[in-house]
Amino acid sequence: MADETDKTSAPAVTRREPTEMTLPGGFGSSVKFLGVLLVLLVAALVFGKKAWDARTHASSASLLKTAREAISRQDWTVAAENIRQAREAEPDDLTLLRVMVEYLDKTGLDPAFQLQALRRLHEAGQREPADLWVAGRASLRSGDVAGARTLLEKLPADLQATPEALELKAAILQQEGGDDQALKLQHLAAERTADDPLAAVRAAVLDAESVHSVQRASGMERLWTLAERTDKAGLAAMRFLVAQPGLTPPQVQELAHKVQAHREAGLADQLAVLSAQLRLEPAQRSSQIGDLVARHQSSSLEVKLVLARWLAAEREHEMLERLIPWEVVLKSEDLFPIAIQSLAEAGRWQQMSEVLRQHTLPMSEEGLAVWRALAASRLQPDMNEAQVQLKTAIKRAAATGNYGPLRAAAQVAEDLELWELALEGYQLLAQPKAGHELEMLEKCWQAATHLGDSTLLLDTARRQSTLRPTSALYAQRLDYLRLLRGEEIESVSSTAGGPGAPAILSALKAYRLGDRRQAAELLAAAQGTAVLEAGQRAVYAGLLAVLGDQARAFQLAEKISPRLLMAEEQAFLQKAL
Repeated sequence: MADETDKTSAPAVTRREPTEMTLPGGFGSSVKFLGVLLVLLVAALVFGKKAWDARTHASSASLLKTAREAISRQDWTVAAENIRQAREAEPDDLTLLRVMVEYLDKTGLDPAFQLQALRRLHEAGQREPADLWVAGRASLRSGDVAGARTLLEKLPADLQATPEALELKAAILQQEGGDDQALKLQHLAAERTADDPLAAVRAAVLDAESVHSVQRASGMERLWTLAERTDKAGLAAMRFLVAQPGLTPPQVQELAHKVQAHREAGLADQLAVLSAQLRLEPAQRSSQIGDLVARHQSSSLEVKLVLARWLAAEREHEMLERLIPWEVVLKSEDLFPIAIQSLAEAGRWQQMSEVLRQHTLPMSEEGLAVWRALAASRLQPDMNEAQVQLKTAIKRAAATGNYGPLRAAAQVAEDLELWELALEGYQLLAQPKAGHELEMLEKCWQAATHLGDSTLLLDTARRQSTLRPTSALYAQRLDYLRLLRGEEIESVSSTAGGPGAPAILSALKAYRLGDRRQAAELLAAAQGTAVLEAGQRAVYAGLLAVLGDQARAFQLAEKISPRLLMAEEQAFLQKAL
């Protein structure tokens, strides 16, 4: 075992955001735009429509059992694929809905659909005590902080101090900027579950991710101790530790022994250890991976899928080809997406483009169009071909109701800054019947912001506010756009928003109503402009100018770039220049 000095001296840890997808091997971590495979997989899980073939798929119950096992070991791609297949078999199965809720809660994906699934379960009488915390987390991920608070307020007094309630309160405080208070609540929650080893792991991870070196060292030391366990908590500690940079050779060797001995550790865990070993011994990379591939030549398809994902993430495409010949890949719905991902990870865009031009590939035409767009964006910088392929993907996906490729096409268009195409895709995905309206409306908002289209922004803000009437963020957006455009002024409350924002809204409302004296008083009472977005600062500067403070208006205006301003905001900016 490595000594204690080794274990606690790691300078920092790799911090993961709460909603980040952590796949075995780290898909999408090294090349921009490579969330495509994950988006296709998860969107197919939620939206997928595909004919069920009993000849090629196991029973729904068996698939859901496999999915739950994959969730427990954090093998998200295997979990998603099994859930998708189960949904094809029995789309209305309540057990399926429950597993989907669990999957989406653990991964942080598609909170709007997660809330819809919970409502369907409750309507069917399938309510569980933990659903409150799950709904609270999903509300936060949807941006509905007030909604999460409302859920907490419904709790009986005796449940307000439970660890689950404290963790939800902490998450709400983090969203509101109260990080220090949130951290105290997280530790209090951990103390109240002292007999829960998984809670101890969570508490140690909190400390290990601290910015303070003493706290960080304490967290790492506790994680090494927890890694001695032979249960789920021990494996969770090991998974965190093995992902950290700066591990010493003795530490990696110790983790290798622990993972090998742990009864619940799988091939993905062993490969994670191998990744850590190869970071320390890059000269051994070729021989070790070559030996690994040779040993698995006759392994089952399930094992080869895990190894293939890891090889793709490690950018070892040649080794992947050695493991599974292309003639096999080109006939397999499971292997083909991984192989294409591998080509992209390796930057082999020309080969990828040539493969995608072949006929009878095991993927829908709209899915192939998304990958062709990605390859074209790297091979043809003018983006013309990429746009053609994305338009094809969006059109075909919308016509067939195949929302997986539609989601992927919109995401790729966003990553390529093709905002009109991104907006088109997200608007189709924001249909109320799809059950993920709020999440997709936020994507519409982002695309419309880049396009500077106040009409689209107003329509989006109105829909968001209708869906979440308790959200201060959406209320402020709607108030601001109404005032900016001079529409529906009587409906503006001017009370929503954070520090500084209500003052500019109130001042703009007074200006629109012709009360310049009140507008000037409200601007004078504002607490500066640092918290305002560029467009709001432009309006602020314009108001100062028309109210007589031209010098201060110019000082503000000259620092504002008009690039992302709406036409109405640019008009205010011009008043100050």
